[in-house]
Amino acid sequence: SQAGFAVADHCRACIDLHIPPNVPFHESVTRIAEHIRLSSDDSQQLSLDILTADPGWILPAEAAVLRLAKEACQATGQTWQCNPFRSHSDASVFARMGSLPLLFGPGQIAKAHTRHESVNWPEVVAAAHFYRAVLDQL
Repeated sequence: SQAGFAVADHCRACIDLHIPPNVPFHESVTRIAEHIRLSSDDSQQLSLDILTADPGWILPAEAAVLRLAKEACQATGQTWQCNPFRSHSDASVFARMGSLPLLFGPGQIAKAHTRHESVNWPEVVAAAHFYRAVLDQL
């Protein structure tokens, strides 16, 4: 353009949306789609494509896997803490199929699958002891 601005004829955005397990998943997606539909006009055609959709899950407090994990932490001298997993994992597929997945491992999730991914060796050793303690209980 003569003013020095360029306007693209199209744009694509990818949104990695994590909806908490206690929020109705399909209702949330429907609301987003409706908002996009209402925001679209003759000058811009907005659309929504959902590539993957895996709702979150909550482990029941009495789940055996939680008991095993707590006992493994006690046996290995590690601190037990159960926090929501705020990232994508294939575990959501297992949860949808009726399994009760528990995610545990060394490292920092913020660095996972990045160029600077790394894990301190003592964390690897501690994780191995934890896994062994879980297996010893089975």
